[in-house]
Amino acid sequence: MPAVACPIPDCDYVTEDLDDVIVAALLTAHGTTHTQGPTAAAKIERVRRPVISAAGTSEEWEYFLSR
Repeated sequence: MPAVACPIPDCDYVTEDLDDVIVAALLTAHGTTHTQGPTAAAKIERVRRPVISAAGTSEEWEYFLSR
């Protein structure tokens, strides 16, 4: 199969003269370079610390210690 150019305008990527299955795979893999957008880092939710009041019961204190 002859060399095939990327169908995206202004892209200079051209495959080599290879088998048609390989050319299709190369163009598919190359297409991912056109679809990648900016990646935003996910905001990590902080783990809340357990809280106990000074006027808590003994059951609340045991629960606090078990966490």
